[in-house]
Amino acid sequence: MFKLLRFSRRDCRGLAAAGRGRTRGDTGGGQSWKADRIDRSWTTISQPQALNAFGVYKLPFGGSGQLGSGSLLMRELVGGWQLSGTYQYASGLPVVTTWSGGCPSAAPNSGACEPDINPAAAAAGGGSARIGGSYGTGPLGRIASNLGLAGGTPIKYVDPNIFKTPTDVSAVPGSTHQYLIGNAPRTRVYNLQNPGSQNLNAALHRSFPIREGISFLFEADCFNVWNKVQIGGPGGGWSATASSTTSTFGEVTTISNSPRDWMFAGHVNF
Repeated sequence: MFKLLRFSRRDCRGLAAAGRGRTRGDTGGGQSWKADRIDRSWTTISQPQALNAFGVYKLPFGGSGQLGSGSLLMRELVGGWQLSGTYQYASGLPVVTTWSGGCPSAAPNSGACEPDINPAAAAAGGGSARIGGSYGTGPLGRIASNLGLAGGTPIKYVDPNIFKTPTDVSAVPGSTHQYLIGNAPRTRVYNLQNPGSQNLNAALHRSFPIREGISFLFEADCFNVWNKVQIGGPGGGWSATASSTTSTFGEVTTISNSPRDWMFAGHVNF
């Protein structure tokens, strides 16, 4: 579903677009056609919600009938400026889980492998795999994750106990292991989503006439106005040791954006 909203008036104009939907598929497993069909689930690019908005506003200073219009100095200093901005929001992509414990050394050793779901642990958690509070915070609400956590205990946001090792069907003990295909979906197991993102960029600009046909344009751009940290997704590589502090399963170890940044520019139009 996609919606488009456009607004306009004398001193401002803007455009907003919003979408809602999801995609399903069986690509990405890399095992075999039949195995990939078993793995059919949400795709890794499925984004249920998205919003993009753009606007331009002419500041109400220095013009006819506006604040400062009676002063030549005010007209020259504050008149003619325009403020523009873009806002983007997107819900998180599905969390992709894999089994990284024994799959690389197992037969037939083809494609990505998934763990089994542990029904007992899932039932104990009320059908939810999320633990540790909101992404980027600890259980007590303090801003914390694995980012810059010096000497502390890493925070896991996904319960590692909801998975278990797939059934080993090896006929000969000590030989190359053969496992049944894990029954966990490739993506979004127990509705696990990566953190969403939102960002606001803004720009202030004005054109200064020099002479007929020649003008100087000044621009000041600010990226990530809120200086908001976008938390990366939790680690999805599960193994039998996923509960230990040496495993990064369920832990946030990255950010997905850059700090606030300014850019100033000027150029002559003729």
